[in-house]
Amino acid sequence: PREFLLSDIVYDCGDSLNPAVDIGQVEGAYIMGVGLVTTEEVVTDSNGSAQSLGAWDYFIPCSQSIPVEFNVTLLSNATNPKGILGSKASGEPSIVLSTSVHLAIKNSN
Repeated sequence: PREFLLSDIVYDCGDSLNPAVDIGQVEGAYIMGVGLVTTEEVVTDSNGSAQSLGAWDYFIPCSQSIPVEFNVTLLSNATNPKGILGSKASGEPSIVLSTSVHLAIKNSN
């Protein structure tokens, strides 16, 4: 089995309202995305209709899905002048970062 050794993320959430919460949101969304790109298998029929039953059909991320070294840093001096107190979103956008894992696996062979 392959081991997930390292992940370094520098995330732009503007002026963080609560750094611990923002870092947790980034970590959680990223690992959720890692599960999507590594363990979820979407099965469709000949018409393209989904046949998978959701989380019952694949292994959700667990402790072994987390990189051995996992570093998340919030970008400093990235104020959003139109955001609440200069902030930006920190949860859902982070899932997009997991495409890096898919591409790393794809290009490792």
